[in-house]
Amino acid sequence: MFVLENLEISVLGKQFEPISEVSENEFYTNPEDLAQILREHLIPLELTLSLEYLYAYFSVRHAEEVMAEQTQFPSLAEDLNFVRRTLLMISVGEMTHYRWAHQLLWSLQEEGLVAPVADVRIQLAQRIPRPDELGPAHRGFRNAALSPLTPELLADLIAVERPSGYIDGAYGKLVSTLRQPKYPQHLYELAAKIDADGMGHYKNLLDVQRVLEKYIQFDATDVYLRPLRVGTFEETAAALEHYREILVNVQQTYASIPQGEFRAAGATASCARDQMTYLQEKGEILARQGIGMPFFDEVMAGGQSWSGYDLLKYLEG
Repeated sequence: MFVLENLEISVLGKQFEPISEVSENEFYTNPEDLAQILREHLIPLELTLSLEYLYAYFSVRHAEEVMAEQTQFPSLAEDLNFVRRTLLMISVGEMTHYRWAHQLLWSLQEEGLVAPVADVRIQLAQRIPRPDELGPAHRGFRNAALSPLTPELLADLIAVERPSGYIDGAYGKLVSTLRQPKYPQHLYELAAKIDADGMGHYKNLLDVQRVLEKYIQFDATDVYLRPLRVGTFEETAAALEHYREILVNVQQTYASIPQGEFRAAGATASCARDQMTYLQEKGEILARQGIGMPFFDEVMAGGQSWSGYDLLKYLEG
């Protein structure tokens, strides 16, 4: 049962007590603290979740691969198309949030509310918030990981996106802060848009869970899942060329925009979009062989970093 509006939520058999929403009078008085939250936690978290969703997308079989199994599950091909399309949509949505969170940071700098930061790094969140079934007093984390769309991962993704959960609470506090008169109205509107989108992701994941429920009940997850493992650099070399280009172009784009170099930013952003198409094509070929993209390892190999910021400090600060 999934019930919003401060009622309990059951996710794959787990009962979650509601976490109180951030009240309107909870906000940060120091813009630098707000910028730190964006830079060290929310921006890395959005990118990490996007990559987790993308890896999960590649772990789901294509309808072309399951013709024989459709005798037992007549709707299998349709279900796979829906799940894959939804996961890819959410992954793209998280990347959009990644862009918008950067825009919030750049706008704070442009308004002179925070000092500009010259170092533009691509960071991943090392730990992902995971509400515990015992309630908010037992909040916890899981390690960021690239995993097939198992029932356990799906439960974790639903939990982190759920209303009044960690992400919703984090952006709720951000929205309350940016609602204050000293901040431009468009910053509040953008933060509120990110917050509202999270509800959409949550509802989409519940739809995915409902579609997959019959396979999970029959212990038939192998019907929709590929036996995916994280591949080595050697196995994924051709696809990694495109992924590296994406990382480089994204970093260059996000370095150019706050400097007002919009033509250069547009060119590198266009290159990144082109490379994403190639990455999807080659990633799919590898996934059909049971080989997953080492998204996290490649970021680390490129000299980037994990963010060690603790969201609990943010929510309880």
